[in-house]
Amino acid sequence: MARITWFTQPKDKNGEIKKDMYASFYMYDPETLDYVRIRLDLTRQPYGRDDGNPAIVCRKNRIVIVLKDGKENILKNNDDPKAGGQILDHDMVNNNRNTWHHGDEITYTPYLPDGIKENLEELALKCFNELQKSKNTSYNIPIHLEDKNAKFLSDAINALLKQKSVLPI
Repeated sequence: MARITWFTQPKDKNGEIKKDMYASFYMYDPETLDYVRIRLDLTRQPYGRDDGNPAIVCRKNRIVIVLKDGKENILKNNDDPKAGGQILDHDMVNNNRNTWHHGDEITYTPYLPDGIKENLEELALKCFNELQKSKNTSYNIPIHLEDKNAKFLSDAINALLKQKSVLPI
C-alpha cells in the first residue's frame, strides 16, 4: 500500500503559530481511501459537534484534494502534498461541498511537543490496521488529557500506543 503522510499547521488570525497550537498529522491511502488524522492543537475552539480537544479521526472512503495556487489536485499514489497547499477531504458517499473538511496549510516543519513526532506515524498505522478490520466507516476518538499541556499530550499519545486497540471495534 502506498500510504502518504503530511502535517498541517494551524495559525492564528495574524498567520502566527502560538504556544500549544500544535500541528495535525495525516496518513492517507489513495488506493483504499482510508484516512487517519491525529489532531493535536490545544488551542482549538469548540465548533458544532467538535469539542475542540485533541482527537484521532479515522475514515474510510475519503477523497483527499490538495488546493495550491488555485488548482485542486486529487491525491494519488506517490503524490507528495506540497508545502503551502491546503488539504480538502470529503466522504465519497456525501460529495456535498458544505460537508468537506478544510485543513490548515501543509507543512513538513510542524510545531509539536518534544518527543511526539516519532510516535505519530506508529499511532496512525495502528489506527489504519484497526480501521481496515472494522465494519464501521468513521471514528472520532478523543485524546483524553488530564490538563491541556504538552506533557499530558505526549503522555496520552504514548498511552494510546500501549493499548491493545485504539478504535472501539
